[in-house]
Amino acid sequence: MRRLFAILLILQGCTTVVKESSTGTPAVWANDGSAVAFALPEKSKHQIYIQIPDNLQSRQPIGEIRDLPVKSLFFIKNPDYLLVESTLPDGGSRFDKLSLNGKEITILETKMPATKLCKDQPNNPPIVEQSIIPSPDGRILANVGSQSCGEVTIDFLQALDLMTVGNYNLELNQGATPTWRNDGFFILASNDGKTAWQMLANQAPMSTTYPKCLKPVTSSSSIASDGRQALVANNISRIVIKSKR
Repeated sequence: MRRLFAILLILQGCTTVVKESSTGTPAVWANDGSAVAFALPEKSKHQIYIQIPDNLQSRQPIGEIRDLPVKSLFFIKNPDYLLVESTLPDGGSRFDKLSLNGKEITILETKMPATKLCKDQPNNPPIVEQSIIPSPDGRILANVGSQSCGEVTIDFLQALDLMTVGNYNLELNQGATPTWRNDGFFILASNDGKTAWQMLANQAPMSTTYPKCLKPVTSSSSIASDGRQALVANNISRIVIKSKR
C-alpha cells in the first residue's frame, strides 16, 4: 500500500489541536526544521525514515525494520540522532537512541506502565509515566518517570555518551507533565495548572511560574517552528504542502 507523507501548515499555539497521522504512527520535524522523521508500518513490522519535506528522493530508511510499534519519535540535528520509544508486548516501553548511520543503543526498558505500579494502592497515589525527552538543543536527555507511587525521578543524561550528569527525586501530591522550556530549563508542571518546578542537570529543582504552553515538549515535534504540521496519511506516495485557509 502506498502512503502519503503530508506537511500541513497550521497555526501554532497552546490551543492548537494537532491532527494525528491516520496510520497511528508518529511523524516529527527535526529540531532545526530541515527534515522530518516518521515511522511506517511494513506488513507486521515498522520502518523509520527521514526525508526532506519537498523531496521524495531524499527519503531514506534509518536502521533495521523494527518488530515493535513506534510510539513516539524525536529527531535531533547536530548532534544527529533519533530518540525512539517503542511499545513492548506487556505494555511497557523501550527507549532507543538511533544514530542516522543506523547504530542503535537501548537506553531504558520499563516492564509496565507506571499506572500499574500503584493500581492496588489506596487513594490512587499520583505518578508520572516514563518518558525520555531531548533538550531543545538536543545535548541533554531528560529521563523522567515514577519508579514508585507518589514520587518522580528525573535523570539528566548527556546525549553524546548517555552519561548521567544530574539526578533528582520529587514527591508528588498530584500528577504532573514534563516539558522543556525554550531557555533550556526542564519543567515539571502539576496537572492543576498552578505549580511548576524548573531544573537543570546542575541546578536543583525550584519553584517557577507555570508555563503558558506544555506542548510541544521540546524543539522536535509534529509542528515546526513556522507552524507546518507533519503527519502520515494513506494511499499516495508524495509530499504536499497545504496552507491553512
